[in-house]
Amino acid sequence: MSHCCCKAKKQRDFIKNEEVDFRNSILKSVDNYEVTLNLLKGTDYNGTVVIDFKFKQLLQQGQHLQLDYDGQEVDYVALVDQQRQEIKQLEYVFENQRILIGSEQFSGVTIDSVVSIKLKFKNQYYNLDDGLNSTITDQNNQYIYAQGEVANTYKIFPCIEQINFRATFDLTVTHPASWKVVSNEPILSQLNISFDTQKTVFKKSQIALPNYLFTLCAGDYEQYKNIYNDKIGMDTYYRKEKAQFVATQIQDFNDITKFGINYMEEYTKINYYMDKYDSVYCIDYTYYGMENPGCTTLEERRYVFEQEREPIKIALRSDILFHEISHMWFGDCISLDWWNNLFLKEGFANFFGYKINKEYFKGKELEWYYEMGKVKAVYDESNPETVFPLSHERGLYQDYESMNYHSDISYQKGGSVFQMMEQKIYGEQDFQNRIIKYFKNNQFTVAGIQEFLAELKEDDSISRKYIFNKGISYYDQGVFRDTYNLGLTSDEYRQLKLKFFVICKQSGKINEIPHSELNQYSTDKFVIILNNCDNHLVFQRIYIEDLNAISELNVFEQFNLQLRISLWKAIIFELIQFENSQNHINFFLNNIHYEQNPVVFHFALRFVPKYVNKWTVEQEKKIISVYENEQDKLRNRIVLKNLIRYLFTQENLNYLVTEYLKQTFKIKQKYLDQLTERLDPKSEDYYKLIEKNK
Repeated sequence: MSHCCCKAKKQRDFIKNEEVDFRNSILKSVDNYEVTLNLLKGTDYNGTVVIDFKFKQLLQQGQHLQLDYDGQEVDYVALVDQQRQEIKQLEYVFENQRILIGSEQFSGVTIDSVVSIKLKFKNQYYNLDDGLNSTITDQNNQYIYAQGEVANTYKIFPCIEQINFRATFDLTVTHPASWKVVSNEPILSQLNISFDTQKTVFKKSQIALPNYLFTLCAGDYEQYKNIYNDKIGMDTYYRKEKAQFVATQIQDFNDITKFGINYMEEYTKINYYMDKYDSVYCIDYTYYGMENPGCTTLEERRYVFEQEREPIKIALRSDILFHEISHMWFGDCISLDWWNNLFLKEGFANFFGYKINKEYFKGKELEWYYEMGKVKAVYDESNPETVFPLSHERGLYQDYESMNYHSDISYQKGGSVFQMMEQKIYGEQDFQNRIIKYFKNNQFTVAGIQEFLAELKEDDSISRKYIFNKGISYYDQGVFRDTYNLGLTSDEYRQLKLKFFVICKQSGKINEIPHSELNQYSTDKFVIILNNCDNHLVFQRIYIEDLNAISELNVFEQFNLQLRISLWKAIIFELIQFENSQNHINFFLNNIHYEQNPVVFHFALRFVPKYVNKWTVEQEKKIISVYENEQDKLRNRIVLKNLIRYLFTQENLNYLVTEYLKQTFKIKQKYLDQLTERLDPKSEDYYKLIEKNK
């Protein structure tokens, strides 16, 4: 267990929309940050930053230039020339995470000329997954990483914290000589300035980036060196404590990274533009990963396996790694004009993460987690407090910074819409050609929704409705319905060329039919199930009468994989969107053992409980019987690992503890916490669980 090395996070008065608007009205550009950091062991660091920018409109009397900084101290602010020599010290006010410099301080400054402000500052490391985060482990090793998204670079050094300004970075770091340091750009030079202190100068970035993509990692990291295409550095950094595990998986990491970069280069016709693609596996990292160009940071627990992992974990690991690689193009090469079009980076990264992963695991049927995962967006779409259109009117900056829009709507729905555009509306080649043109017109710039729409067909109403309207659509006994204002027409549903499985209630015969033939089967003689593995974003209601018919026919074993997935998704959709039916839950428990695909099996076992209000004693016994009757070792382990989601009665919890203690694998800490919360802390079982998971 690690411990933190910083003080508690203070109450913050975040940047207001009107402050953003005012800066946009007076600033033409933010051109460069010259950052010098002095990293110390323990809790503190200090540094200087020179910000180069241009005015497009001069400040009027009584107005202020606002710089953003959520740190401890600002000691000095001055106007400097291009040789960084002081012209004059500036008067300023530092309060509420704002550095305010009055208009009178800029006398003599002209429009379009480069203005350079130098600041000296002091700060402490964070342990809250933003800013410059630091952890000291039980082995007394210290590990530091930067986390900038959405707006956290101003917790590291003073800056202008807005995504719509792209700037270059010029970074110098002094640090303990034993530490490794890594940033977006490669190291230009290193010099020992004392027996225990080193100065590292990084190459100045040639490509301007939004602030949130700046990164720096430092500490007692170990390093594996590698190279891609004989020219791009591809090193892996990790904690000393994880060396034995990384050693057995480093080839996997290298293969995945090379495959992903090569795929994106070939697809977009834009070569990877940085000198390196390093990966840093970080401790105490809440997010899955962060796509800093040249230096991706990643949560070590999700990627560095310490024990045998199930197929879904293996598939999701590479999916997220491909997701971060895709961001080098979507989000980094082309960055957002503002956070209200988040789907243009996260949706695209989700789409390509899956697309590359499917190719990477070709023929292994591991890709079906993506089709199952589409139902995750339904939960956010069904809640009036969390639903929003993919592209929407700008919300409060505070809400973006709080990650309220980093939901399955932006990620899962966004990615699924791009998949539907590719497969159902444009076709693969036409869609790729439009993406290539999008990059040709917008690479290394800030682009918004209009720049993307410019590449779509003018009569593509389906894509525009999914982008600008809230809601989802679903099939309901012969009728297509939608929530909120999605508004697809009958003609638009026909354009999607949906397919349906038809099960005859009398004979049990199963056919797959096109949408055009649906009317002739819309009678009570058939069970109709929408093919939900067909690259679209239409869901389906499934009624208990149809589930009972399937049970009575005893045909579940005859279902192919796509039909099984379609049925599982329909049940999960029903549990999320409509009344929590015990009959649907019982059908799931009675038939889940028929699912042969380990990824789908795992996903269904994991996600159905999220949308169940309460399990009955009989249902708890049923899932235990699924576990006890499962002869396959892998599937048996999958069920056991998910039992914590199903069991709540004391008798069954005791059973779960007994079974778990027999195993050689460890349970995730969050699930261990859930289990121990339900046990008497004075009990022997409680003590044994804690000891086993150490």
